Amino acid sequence: MKGAVVFTLRPPEKGKFLFEPYVGLGGSKDSFRICEYIVVCDQAKDITDNAPLPDYKGSWGPGKEVVSKGLTPVTHPSPYVQCEDGKAEVEFKMEQDVKLTAKLFEETLNESHLQRFVAHEVIDDVVKFHVVAPKDGNHGLAIYAREDGEDTFLCNYITQSSSDQTQSGVPFPTVTDGLYGPVVPAFSELGLCSKSSRSAFIECDTGELDLRLGADRVLFYDHDLFWETLEEKVNLHGNVFKQILDGEVQFWLRLPKLGKYRLAIYAKEPGQQGDMTNVINYCINCTGTREGLGPFPVVNGKQWGRKLPTLTDLALTPVSHPTAYIQASGTLEIEFDSTERLDYTNHLKLWKMGQQQRDVGDFACHKILNDGKTMVLVAKFPEAGEYSLELYVRDADGKDQNVMNYLINCEQSADPCQPFPEVMGRRWGPIYPYYNQLSITLVSHTDPVIITDAGDVTIAFGTAAPLWFYPELTHHDDGKVTDLTANAIIQDDPENGQQIQAKLILANAGYYKFSLFAQVPGANGSHQRAISYLIHGTDADAAGDSGTEHTGFPQFMGCWGTGCRIMEPNTRTLPGGDSQRFKLRVPGAAGVAVILPNKKWCHLQQEEEDGTWEGDVVVPPGDYTGSEIKVVAKMKDGGDSYLPLLQYIVESVPFPERPGGWQQGYQLQEPLVRDLKAKETVTFRGRFPGAAEVAVMLPTSQWIQLKKGEDGTWEGAVTMPGNKYSGDAVTLNVLPDDEEGDYTEILRYTLQAGADGGDDDSQNLGNDVEEEEDMGQEEEYQTIIRENRKTFEDNMDPVKVIPKFEEEKFIDEEEAQEMTLQVPTNANEVNKALLNVVSREGEEAFVVLRDVLRETKQTVLHDIIKDVKIDVNQDNTPEVIKKKLAEATKARNRSRIEKAIADYKEHGLSQTEDVYKEATRTLRLLTAREDLKAAINSRQKDQLKEAMQGCSEFKDELKKELNEAKRVLDAVLHLETLRHKIMAMNQATVAELKTYNQPPPAVNQVMMATFLLLGNSKAQIKSMGMIEEVEQLTKPKESAIQQLTKTR
Repeated sequence: MKGAVVFTLRPPEKGKFLFEPYVGLGGSKDSFRICEYIVVCDQAKDITDNAPLPDYKGSWGPGKEVVSKGLTPVTHPSPYVQCEDGKAEVEFKMEQDVKLTAKLFEETLNESHLQRFVAHEVIDDVVKFHVVAPKDGNHGLAIYAREDGEDTFLCNYITQSSSDQTQSGVPFPTVTDGLYGPVVPAFSELGLCSKSSRSAFIECDTGELDLRLGADRVLFYDHDLFWETLEEKVNLHGNVFKQILDGEVQFWLRLPKLGKYRLAIYAKEPGQQGDMTNVINYCINCTGTREGLGPFPVVNGKQWGRKLPTLTDLALTPVSHPTAYIQASGTLEIEFDSTERLDYTNHLKLWKMGQQQRDVGDFACHKILNDGKTMVLVAKFPEAGEYSLELYVRDADGKDQNVMNYLINCEQSADPCQPFPEVMGRRWGPIYPYYNQLSITLVSHTDPVIITDAGDVTIAFGTAAPLWFYPELTHHDDGKVTDLTANAIIQDDPENGQQIQAKLILANAGYYKFSLFAQVPGANGSHQRAISYLIHGTDADAAGDSGTEHTGFPQFMGCWGTGCRIMEPNTRTLPGGDSQRFKLRVPGAAGVAVILPNKKWCHLQQEEEDGTWEGDVVVPPGDYTGSEIKVVAKMKDGGDSYLPLLQYIVESVPFPERPGGWQQGYQLQEPLVRDLKAKETVTFRGRFPGAAEVAVMLPTSQWIQLKKGEDGTWEGAVTMPGNKYSGDAVTLNVLPDDEEGDYTEILRYTLQAGADGGDDDSQNLGNDVEEEEDMGQEEEYQTIIRENRKTFEDNMDPVKVIPKFEEEKFIDEEEAQEMTLQVPTNANEVNKALLNVVSREGEEAFVVLRDVLRETKQTVLHDIIKDVKIDVNQDNTPEVIKKKLAEATKARNRSRIEKAIADYKEHGLSQTEDVYKEATRTLRLLTAREDLKAAINSRQKDQLKEAMQGCSEFKDELKKELNEAKRVLDAVLHLETLRHKIMAMNQATVAELKTYNQPPPAVNQVMMATFLLLGNSKAQIKSMGMIEEVEQLTKPKESAIQQLTKTR
């Protein structure tokens, strides 16, 4: 009814009530009662549905004040607001821009404790108030207009909710003026717009939410995420994943708790001063979540994806993965392109619930392609989980700039998975700019990551100018690095003079790092790494396909270079006493020589115009095992100095005996071992200049003539006689090419028992115990071992037994190492030594051996001894204790002696008995020997003197060790004297040396020797100029004596 006023009465109970309405005139504070009513209530509403109204004497609902501000009620023109499920929305259409605020109150307008139970947003020309009922009943909703910092009251609504409708009284998170959504005018001024949700109030029932804002320019962003109740406020900043995409910015939220969240987003333009501006606020009501929604990993700048404008400034483009989130399984490759060469690095980390578990940077690397303008990042994941990957580029000032951050969810670990080999900058491929300066090109493998199932790889490089170079090859297995440079040979391509080839032998499956080091001939400094390859050998058996074991190539020295090639010998080790044919090509050489360990120079002859040099060289035998053989060259344009090319090592082999007829120039090719097996067929081959006939004489007195080939090589296959001749000699004989000559024995071999049995040759490895000839009253285990010794020697896996024997102290560390080294080539002899240990150590060692065979499933051998009974005497009688002490002393097993002595003392036995005296003396002897060996290895003067003094009781037993210690001590004292003399050198002499820019060779050699005495390494000496050498003259290293004595 137009112009009418409506009063609604809800009496609280049955009965009569007086209702008196008052009215006041506009502009007057006075009011007048206009009438009285008697209200008779026959039935009142239930108190739960009839809550009292707040104390407000004005008109409820929107009135003329609302209209005066250009507001039109859309959803609630009447004063009542029903809160379904404890919440409601009140909308007004706005004809003009008005700042509004609102609050909920329980009794009077002066209250403020329910202010956070109402919030609002503005979408286009509609303002929407969101109301949450704090509890059932009636509440007032007061709406105000804010002008010049003052609030003007507009209207009051009555919000009504019942107990069955009110679900939760969780207030809205705190926000300025209770206003969510874009913050004007900053939001639009920065070119932002809402994309994923127009409303700032969002419901989420999954625990994860993806919000997007449109952006017309590059901005910097930040954020806060608050979870808030009446009692608690938690900042979950780390639960937001933020990344900048093309024309938009993404905010991915993880909401671990139920309730209401406020997401505040801040932004500013690059270069803008001051703090970022709050541009938008979201209110998120999370009604459902799941376990495991922890924070995101932490990355540089707290931003994922592309880091702008750095990425665009560097003209860097993510090709394969332009966005930050990646689903992966096991392995991942990410490709980037750039217009210029860039220097990259990366950080890969494993996370769980926002906590870093470990840095797994060694499981990520990158390779350089396309002349340095393409980078492919390669990652392997050691376990399933969440990873962060940060990519950096080094700028011109040497600072690392973050350009991209990835979040990777790995569903399955790589199998197999081990760290990549360590390489400079985690980078594979050419090392710029040095690589280009050397004018090297990639021919066969432009991708520096090679995966192969073959046992070898050949990599070809183009060379436009002469170079010196050498290879480096290492094998990497779960952190263990093995130097296999001996498995790499690098030389010119015989089919193309403008290329060099690196052939790599892959002895095992796994990762290999191959690096090529190069230098311009004659340039100052040392070789530098030009390129690195990562090679993954996938076939563990591939290296053995050839049927022969690779023994290593020669070592390449600093001046090996373009055009050089080895024809022979191609193995790193050369048998001592053997004649070797050296043949190699060295272009531009005026002379090539082989320097033997005995300082003898053997000059090769140039036989062809292409720079090929060759000649026969006899490798010195005897004490030169392990010594170096060097090949050097004097270049036509390099003066009189000889430069190092190659290096070989003298090998210790059981070479056949030479009774005296061996002549210089003879060359034996096979067999190179002294022992020959009965009934085996053996090929004899060699070159014997001046021989008319060559024959093999067997123990049966049979002579077998060898045949001479067109190249002068004598060859023939000879079958050895049976086991009855084991131990007898097999000889190689030469009839000289003259009428008066007779057969001369030049080599003598020894025949050993073959596979069908025969006498045992019980050699010992690392101990002095021999098998007893008189078996006497053998115990059962001794008889079984003796009767089946051959079976154990031929079939037992010693690799499984050695560490257990070392653990039980039956053998020491030195014995264990010696046995382990001999396993690959001499497992039979190692097994003999292990059986000797059982004989030496007795029943305890036998029981350990039996347990190892069972645990390692060596069933055939275990079945032989599994039923042997060992009577362990548990009685600790004096006789038993003394017996144990005597056995331990006989075995010279330190740990057993110490244990037996302790047991002896514990039982209070007499320490005057001979068995105790002998045990304690043996223990002192073993201690003295160990101390003396440690002192010899340390090369420390005081330690040597003290250890030698401690051996005075055992001069006879330790005579050999004492002599060695005295030799080392004399060397230490002598070198100390030399060092003092060098330090006291006249300064005038030093000044004279400084004047030598190019010193005579003799002066240079003396200076190099001096710096060796002062403790400098050979590598350091090679890299120093003359002036630098003199500058360093008065700066000796503290380790000089130690280094020098180690080389003696």
